Amino acid sequence: MNGIIELQQTGENDWKAKYQGNYGTYKIKVTIKNKKATKFSCSCPSDYYPCKHISIIEDAITEQIVINERIKKSSGLSLDDLIKNISAKKLKEFILKQAKYNADFYNAILLEFAANSGDAKGNIYSGIIQKVLASVVYDEEAYYYTERYQEIEELDQWLEKAKDYVQSKKYNEAVQICKAIIEEYSQWMNNVGALIMKGFCCY
Repeated sequence: MNGIIELQQTGENDWKAKYQGNYGTYKIKVTIKNKKATKFSCSCPSDYYPCKHISIIEDAITEQIVINERIKKSSGLSLDDLIKNISAKKLKEFILKQAKYNADFYNAILLEFAANSGDAKGNIYSGIIQKVLASVVYDEEAYYYTERYQEIEELDQWLEKAKDYVQSKKYNEAVQICKAIIEEYSQWMNNVGALIMKGFCCY
């Protein structure tokens, strides 16, 4: 049955979704401002731009925002009040536990705080980008990337972070991120190309 199977807010105005369509599962990213999509992408094969899924997700996001506001107003305890009563030790333990099992949360922490790991030697972003690309699984039998291919969207998040650093005049951080992405992505693509050629040679 066609329809939205996942909807998640990834930033102040950014959302991502999965939609089960006639030709598989589509990955959708939308930036919402004033209840309208100002930036969007969808992996469906439609020739229309924007495709119908953007308006569907746009409506779903608007509805979810209303629900979130209703929950926020009805809750007797705010997140700020809750955190104030948690010790730094317990909060750190919780963050480490969540980051261990939640890839999106882990990446959000890296995006926010990686630049503060001052004692790290070399380009700290190289290892981060390597890990992102290592999560993309290549299916040798079918000659295409599996569902994990969507995780490469994390590269877009790092490029956006580099743009933020440029705007805040932290040019060294922006350069280090872009350098890591160019180098690690190039190496990754070489490895993928070798796997493709190896697969063809077997037939």
